[in-house]
Amino acid sequence: MLERNAVEKYLENINDIKNSYALFDIHVHPFEVMGNGLTYTENPHHDGIFSVNSARYLPPIFGKLKISRPSATERRPTSPELQAKMATLTARQLYAHTGSRLFADHMQLSGIDRILLLPVLGEEEPDDLQMKMLREMFGADERFALGYSIPNLAANSEISGLVADAVQEFGVRAIKIHPNITGIDLSVGPGKERIEYILEAAGKAGLAVIVHGGLSPGVRNTAAASHGILRNLRDIDWGLSDRPVVIAHAGIYGHDLSQAEGEVLPLMNKLLLQHDNLFVDVAGLEVDQVRAVVKQIDHERIMFGSDALYSPQWSVLVKLMHCLKIYGTDHEDVFVKITSLNPSRYIFSADQ
Repeated sequence: MLERNAVEKYLENINDIKNSYALFDIHVHPFEVMGNGLTYTENPHHDGIFSVNSARYLPPIFGKLKISRPSATERRPTSPELQAKMATLTARQLYAHTGSRLFADHMQLSGIDRILLLPVLGEEEPDDLQMKMLREMFGADERFALGYSIPNLAANSEISGLVADAVQEFGVRAIKIHPNITGIDLSVGPGKERIEYILEAAGKAGLAVIVHGGLSPGVRNTAAASHGILRNLRDIDWGLSDRPVVIAHAGIYGHDLSQAEGEVLPLMNKLLLQHDNLFVDVAGLEVDQVRAVVKQIDHERIMFGSDALYSPQWSVLVKLMHCLKIYGTDHEDVFVKITSLNPSRYIFSADQ
């Protein structure tokens, strides 16, 4: 456990770095992705806050940070159905509010200057509602870059046009692919083919791609929970786009540490060697997982993502700084590379 005073020192260190470098978060969800369907209205008491009910909005605060997970004997096994129900309930609590004020409060607390907002569509969800909400809530503020998710309702032949329209109408900067939630089965040919259509469209439009990597234990469609595992992602021709492609969570989301270190990260390194445009982020990972990523993956290929609001933005930043410090690297230099230099060059570059 990191006590509150230790967390505060890390955040002070991060804000000192912020005085010299712009800090970026490339993996933020403006809306909950597990079930979607939340209806927001403008909060009458707070400008820039949209709420699903009358719950009071309270700005985020930092506190103690748990840096170890329960042992296998301490964890109670749960069915996939119960995991999905618990995940949905938790997500709806986390996303009782959204909007530019909320995320600006998180950014002020953590020291982040700019974020990439990633919508995720369900298996039968159209794209118009989320994109219109994104524009209404965040479109006027340059701190927020908008992503786009391709609806399953669209045929492969329509993808390129949809991406071009999203760039024109909403100014999107990236495409988000979440096979486990959108329901793209990457273990079979048609799923792989669809991803490659998306890659080609993103490359043509000059957009980066952020792909969920790993399991999704709480997803509603339990049969889709493993669509995004790295064994499926390895057969995609990522070179179809010359723009950056980020494998989120370094491909290890939902995997235990032994699987991450012994199987997934070695495979990730092989993919990174094969494709110069591939990168990873550390979004939503536990401390031991972050430590494994910064030990095994070339720091030039890592970018900072938080997975907010599922993980508090400040907490993932502190985990990263803590892991870099105990790893024994020039931790501030590597932190700058991961949170500033890499994302500014590959995701937020001026020529995009």
